[in-house]
Amino acid sequence: MVSMARDSIAQGFAPGSAKRERISDILAAVRSFRFCGPSDDPDEQTAVTAGYRYLVIQLKRLAAPILPERAAVRLEALDVEVDKGL
Repeated sequence: MVSMARDSIAQGFAPGSAKRERISDILAAVRSFRFCGPSDDPDEQTAVTAGYRYLVIQLKRLAAPILPERAAVRLEALDVEVDKGL
């Protein structure tokens, strides 16, 4: 999904575009994001989930409008929720 988004985005913007650079930065952050496991501290799990959710929301907001429809639908289908211990 990340490579498809990167390729589509590269075709949709002029080199040096600020929006393109922002999307590239978000994709780099997603690729290098440090996850945690189920045995980690609950506060850390919440912080990690919230951080990843923020990146996904930013990517949806910036990239979905310029992606091909099929890729945009897949991106919009991503749902990252913080489990509040229900």
